[in-house]
Amino acid sequence: MTTLSLQIPETVFLMFRQTPEEFIREMRLAAAVKWLELGRISHDRAAEISGMSRTEFAEILIRFGVSRSLYSSDTSDRLEGLLSDLSDDDFKDFSECFKDRGHDWFSERTCEI
Repeated sequence: MTTLSLQIPETVFLMFRQTPEEFIREMRLAAAVKWLELGRISHDRAAEISGMSRTEFAEILIRFGVSRSLYSSDTSDRLEGLLSDLSDDDFKDFSECFKDRGHDWFSERTCEI
């Protein structure tokens, strides 16, 4: 695992009333939830980033009010698998073609890849 060093003003910890460790845990969770919402990562990857089990992460998503369709890991995992098999050029073409179309990428079949 890679370790990152971040410079965060002390006032942030005071504002959130958290220790630096609590803040980092919450930041990892927030990033994982947002990336999942954006369709950039699968449920499994989001749980890994957040440092939680899949079950714990699913419970957090329910508390956060995240749509159930976003943490249905079957669809996300299949999409992540398909995208990881694309060459860099094909991935770029795919990304450009479906940019700003949200999570329902395959409902529009106007792009040829």
